[in-house]
Amino acid sequence: MKSPAKIVTLVAVTLAGVGLLSSCAADAADSDGTTTIKVVSLIPGTEQAAFDAFDAQVAQFEKANPDINVEGVEYEWSAPTFAAQLAGGTLPDVFRIPLTDAKTLIANGQLADMTEQVEALPYFDTFNPSVLSNAQDADGNIFGVPREAYGMGLQYNRALFEEAGLDPNAPPTTWEEVREDAKIISEKTGQAGYMQMTQSNTGGWQLTAATVARGGSMEEVASDGTVTVTADNSATKEALEYLKDLRWTDNSMGSNFLYDWGTINQAFAAGQIGMYTGGSDLFTSLTGRATWMRPTTASPQFR
Repeated sequence: MKSPAKIVTLVAVTLAGVGLLSSCAADAADSDGTTTIKVVSLIPGTEQAAFDAFDAQVAQFEKANPDINVEGVEYEWSAPTFAAQLAGGTLPDVFRIPLTDAKTLIANGQLADMTEQVEALPYFDTFNPSVLSNAQDADGNIFGVPREAYGMGLQYNRALFEEAGLDPNAPPTTWEEVREDAKIISEKTGQAGYMQMTQSNTGGWQLTAATVARGGSMEEVASDGTVTVTADNSATKEALEYLKDLRWTDNSMGSNFLYDWGTINQAFAAGQIGMYTGGSDLFTSLTGRATWMRPTTASPQFR
């Protein structure tokens, strides 16, 4: 296996994703007058040093707010478990949610109104309005704090580019060039020239990104907040036709079409995929380790 430090570069930013910190109503005060809140910490299996850093932040917060006790809870968001935990009331008081959940949870009244607290933050006026809007209702009330945003881009395998006779220092900059290079990689190396995530709630995310990259939108929001699904727009159709051409005309997508976020990154790091689209938060993980490692604190929140 070649080291990912030698095979990957990120280009062509196309889309911003976001993670939000949201909360349900706070617990009642304890008998001693303090309030204990459960807050998501890190995903299970994270290195101890990261937990130590989290604990240091908790200690700093509790020192500044002696009437609040913070209890960290290991947590990893997933679509099936999140819905069950929310319905069962077993989520921490403060938890992370992806962009795609915020509006629905706000409309259902399942998130606490945090407008006063968020607007009191000394850095409130530095939030990107487009990102913050995903945590707001139609009246501008705020139900989440933007935690992270990243750019979608094209990851490409430098080693496979070289093996296919392509210049890794001159990556494709248009979708047509991606198609051309994908076909060459497939023919010259026997590996998938281009692949796209399809499983575990990643297919819709990827199709949405491909749609936006072509100037389209999956929905339209009216001034009164009414949302109309526009998945039949020309950009989405173009994105689907593009995949059809790569698969059935060029035969440049390999033989495995069932990838999710974890498995496609592993296959890419193993030199089995020439190009794919993903979040820019993968860059450090792919270039800084000899083998693909599961990210800890920087996992994508838009899945």
